[in-house]
Amino acid sequence: EAARQAVDRARAGTGPTLLELLTYRYHGHHTFELKARLRYRDQAEVDAWRARDPLDIQSARVPAEAREHIDGEVDVLLDEAVRFALASPGPDPDGVLDHLYATGMRTRAGVSHA
Repeated sequence: EAARQAVDRARAGTGPTLLELLTYRYHGHHTFELKARLRYRDQAEVDAWRARDPLDIQSARVPAEAREHIDGEVDVLLDEAVRFALASPGPDPDGVLDHLYATGMRTRAGVSHA
């Protein structure tokens, strides 16, 4: 009911709504966790979260042919993005501190960005 009210409010343009969304990470924070085979969650927990995965639930509502078409379009966009990234020049070390949310940062003497 709260979700429906939030959607109605957004559609009516009556102001902002704060949404708190719970997420679940199926994999670890870092590849080391896979290499070290760290297991801090049991399979039943992961399976319970997968059963309510909104991406799977919503994609099941889209006909298979439409999903294939959408997936194909996404694959093309991703391929183009990868090609663009690989063909682009590397970042300029002199700009390493640009766009930080801090002011007045100074590099320590003797530290090279190269």
